[in-house]
Amino acid sequence: MYIDTLPDPVRDAAQLLWDYHRVGIAHPVGQYDLLLVTGSHDLGVADRASELVLNPELSFRSVVISGGVGHVTSHEFAQSEASIFAARMFTRGVPTDAVWLEERATNTAENITNTKAMLSEVGVRIGRGLLVTKPYMERCMLATANKQWPEVSWDVTSVQVSLADYLSIVTNPQRALSIMVGDTQRIRVYGKAGYLTPQPMPKAVLDATDTMLAAGFDQFVVT
Repeated sequence: MYIDTLPDPVRDAAQLLWDYHRVGIAHPVGQYDLLLVTGSHDLGVADRASELVLNPELSFRSVVISGGVGHVTSHEFAQSEASIFAARMFTRGVPTDAVWLEERATNTAENITNTKAMLSEVGVRIGRGLLVTKPYMERCMLATANKQWPEVSWDVTSVQVSLADYLSIVTNPQRALSIMVGDTQRIRVYGKAGYLTPQPMPKAVLDATDTMLAAGFDQFVVT
């Protein structure tokens, strides 16, 4: 497994950051006004969303897939993230008439604000929402939604796998770890800038971030 190739200090730091970001719920139940599927390069997010839509213990008044072309997907996708995710979800049995596409968002904040604007324009009001994202984006996504759309009571979820298994599934595990390090940094920077609700940043998390940066996982840091 990829994780076994990492030196012990780096592996421990990666696990600590992974655990820090995992603030979501594993088994959401009940009725939600909105399922907001946030686009990215990780098609596992679409698979997780499909599971939720087809789960008889859940119901959603509206399902929105949000994602235009981002920094990573501009080199990988010929269509918007929302379109790619929708096609994958449809092949898994999600009804084609059950999904709205928001195809302009290029970052996490725009996933929220563009969806809010789109639904407001057609008179759809949201009281309770469930976010679907990558595992290491749970904290950042939830904090962004709480800041940018505070009228909604938000939950967040992602695919339920361990770090070791996740790195074995994704096509580029080194990039995944680099993005996780960058997202950790963004939580601190963007919290101070007012883009998301401020989050606790324990010294252990800061130290783990420094360990990962020193090991070369620095491709997605804020410059």
